[in-house]
Amino acid sequence: MKLSKHYISLFELQNYEHAQIQYMYADLNKTIKLIEKQVLCDQLLKIEQYDTKSIFLFIEFIKNQYDDEKLNIIYNIAKMVYQNKFNKKFNASKIFQNLKNELPLELYDYIYKLMINTKPNKDFININFIEKIDYFKKPFILLNNGNIVFLNHSFFFVGFYHVILEELFRKNIKSIEQGKLIEEFAEHQLEKNNINFIKGEKKYKVNKQQQSLLKIKSQELESDMIIYNKENICFFELKLRTLINKSKGGNCFHILNDLSESLLKSQTQLNKHKRYISKFNEINFRSNEKIKLDNRNIYKISVSSLDYQGLHNPLIFQILLRNIPGHIIDKTKDNNLNNLVDNINQKFKDFSDEISSEETKNEIISPTGLSNTFFLNVFQLLFLIDKSKEKRTDLIDELILTRNIRLDQFDFYYGYSYINMLKQHQKRL
Repeated sequence: MKLSKHYISLFELQNYEHAQIQYMYADLNKTIKLIEKQVLCDQLLKIEQYDTKSIFLFIEFIKNQYDDEKLNIIYNIAKMVYQNKFNKKFNASKIFQNLKNELPLELYDYIYKLMINTKPNKDFININFIEKIDYFKKPFILLNNGNIVFLNHSFFFVGFYHVILEELFRKNIKSIEQGKLIEEFAEHQLEKNNINFIKGEKKYKVNKQQQSLLKIKSQELESDMIIYNKENICFFELKLRTLINKSKGGNCFHILNDLSESLLKSQTQLNKHKRYISKFNEINFRSNEKIKLDNRNIYKISVSSLDYQGLHNPLIFQILLRNIPGHIIDKTKDNNLNNLVDNINQKFKDFSDEISSEETKNEIISPTGLSNTFFLNVFQLLFLIDKSKEKRTDLIDELILTRNIRLDQFDFYYGYSYINMLKQHQKRL
């Protein structure tokens, strides 16, 4: 009976096969309801939106930034797991037995507790407790028979990413500094792969006349990352905000608040860069580098941490962005939630005012106006950098490969592989 209840609940949750059409014709309230359901589906039926190679390269990069014994140990274990056969379960008990023999007991206990989940999902009772799922936060699981196992790369290698971030936090390296590390890693990969990007500090002044013309108060603007080729310029903004546990449980206010702090906040900043270069044709950075528009296309890319999963799909986030101008979220009877509502409405207003400017208002009005807008997680970006190297193509070409394609799955990697397969097939014809 208990299993039957779970099955019925899952069936009801999955039963929205016409969701794509629903998104296309949804107003803001309907879009929010669909996003709630998408988040729940992602948690229960999810396909993780990262690739193992990108996570391993990031761990390697972090290890090289610090002369730290614990980070070295984490990296060495991650390397052994990475080199093991992909998605092949293996017994890691010997790895930890060797560590126990080699390390001081206090250090071994520290690594053991950091990396091994002794009671995964212990508070997950049924699908009404989705936010309690925690198996992915550590790479290894302790079985009842005492064995320590790594189950597979697709679901558990991300545990190394969470462990690295946790260790950085314990070293008092907080979110802002971690964001800078991710920016540095992305630029390291760009440089290694000979991709054109603006180097150094990417701040630039906005004088009083420019402020007046653009109707902005900022005396200075800054972009996290900028890449370019002969036809295109891409501005990137990185926000490490993830979906918090309450959001994963399907709470629409927390979901919108997380999206406000990641997608909306970054798109508001990105639009300022677009309007500035569109108006004045060039940007002169503090680093003495400059970039000219020269009639190139401009793309705006929001980059998040993990956990947004299906919400990275263009159908979802573009419809949400298009529905926001002119709308607010109604207050509730819960004062704690109303604090979130106030923040959401402020981010709605900031985005609405910015995107509705003369230079960019057509992006909201035109059905294809937001095709220059992307929402990726950091490992999807790193995946595209790696693919551009592997295929000897331009990164921006890889980025825009799937921008106008709507498939029947909200999975970035499936969509990329499918469209890439079609492109390869066309070349052979």
